[in-house]
Amino acid sequence: MKELRVWRHCDVNPALGRASFDGIELRTDRMTDPRWDRVLPIFEDEQVMLTRLMSDRVQPGLLVLDVGTGSGVLAVWAAMHRCQVVGIDVSRRALQFARENARRNRLPVVTSPAQLKPGSVCFLRRSAEVIGRSEKNHSAFDLVLLNPPFNPTCRVFRPALHAEAGPIAQAPFDRQIRIAARMLRTGGYCVGVQMSYDADESHVRAIDQIRKAFRGHCRITYTYAHAAPRTVGVLELLQHEYGEWLSGDRGTLGQQKAVQRYADRIGGHGEQFSLVHYQVCKTEHALSEPPRLLQPAATKRMRWDKRFWCHWCIAHYSRPG
Repeated sequence: MKELRVWRHCDVNPALGRASFDGIELRTDRMTDPRWDRVLPIFEDEQVMLTRLMSDRVQPGLLVLDVGTGSGVLAVWAAMHRCQVVGIDVSRRALQFARENARRNRLPVVTSPAQLKPGSVCFLRRSAEVIGRSEKNHSAFDLVLLNPPFNPTCRVFRPALHAEAGPIAQAPFDRQIRIAARMLRTGGYCVGVQMSYDADESHVRAIDQIRKAFRGHCRITYTYAHAAPRTVGVLELLQHEYGEWLSGDRGTLGQQKAVQRYADRIGGHGEQFSLVHYQVCKTEHALSEPPRLLQPAATKRMRWDKRFWCHWCIAHYSRPG
């Protein structure tokens, strides 16, 4: 990750479902849309920061896999930098938005990876597991992009499709990072964002998971999306996310008790969350060098209160499971 230049304007509004930054225009669902298959809005600490941090990895002609493409924001950004992009998602609604956003930005949308040319995109209804097993481009991608769901999920509720990530918000990442390790060619990069669940605020579990997935055949750099503080207590985030149930203002008594048990079990021992962006280079041989923490100077760091609002919306618009 090199030090970044000052970027162009950024107008990102998750409440209205629109985003404009660095020369691209996108539409999504609103964060307050109650539909189960709503399309995740754009966030500055998530997709915008990720595109800027991967700017030194995109080159014309690279074959790129965008896992869980959602609105297509990462795929569109890479294609506008003349990459050949395959975007996959399990949601029909997300793929509709992704194709419309690609066309909104005047990008060719093709129906098969075999038709790809620099600056074009192909969106497929696939899961990461399926593409990891069956696609002809197995182990041929130059760049894999990951932005999996990382919302801590109480089983009492069924959150939106884009949000469910298991009790400690790690399940999709654990699956997808293993697939990314298989899909990359040697010398290729995986670039992503993940909310890490850690017992020690100075130790990032998500980075350990990356090293494990690549069996040590990797070189890792990472940075924090939130500068001060870099971490937040898991219990504090859950109290924001599920506050309506924890306070007794919403739900049945049984639901309230279940949420309280969940919060105590997952966050009651001082665990911390941190939102980290990372780059992983797949290497031919196992490396012993430790991951490097970098601090890009020109990225805008978000506040945790915006992240709290996002998770509150997810829980507020969830349905009982």
